[in-house]
Amino acid sequence: MKREWIMAIVEIIAATPRHFYLPLTKRPNLIAQKLMPAYRELSEFAGQPLPNIAVGTSVEHPKFLYRGDKLPEQWPGDCFLSIEPLLAELSIAPLLAHDTEGRIKQVIGGGESGKGARFMHPRWVRQLRDETKAYGRAFFLKQWGDGHWTKPWLKEIGRTLDGREWNESPWPVPLPIDQPRLPRQSYRFSAPGPEET
Repeated sequence: MKREWIMAIVEIIAATPRHFYLPLTKRPNLIAQKLMPAYRELSEFAGQPLPNIAVGTSVEHPKFLYRGDKLPEQWPGDCFLSIEPLLAELSIAPLLAHDTEGRIKQVIGGGESGKGARFMHPRWVRQLRDETKAYGRAFFLKQWGDGHWTKPWLKEIGRTLDGREWNESPWPVPLPIDQPRLPRQSYRFSAPGPEET
């Protein structure tokens, strides 16, 4: 992504404190190189993360656990893990134990959607939830995924796990209906030219 686009996005985040932003990346190793310079250029923030943003990374399989280790090293603010789709049994306990400052605030789990979606075993989800709760972090179960719809009992339970929905969030984000109406602002980004795509 172009530097000026990143700067424009950071400026929008700074200008809209009523919104909370959760950018997600599969390349947390680029955060310090790409995102942090934009914060440093906004002198009023002195390079500190804004209070209305938490950065996450995808960890869908044990072979990608290294992403979760890199995230708190690259981003000095609040973080989250997106374990969606959960494609195999994995343990995030080492990641959460390594995060001694407790900056990984939330773990989002979920199954794969769409045609040909792969199966997510309930045992994997329970392990994810139990490890998340053992370290005092918020757990959010987004969906069981389309890989389960051949099993009628899973279709009936919707988004529940062990009799309840898991919608925990560490960030106080009011619903739009609870927020005062503010003047609408428009931002215009130029589309990349043929040579940039």
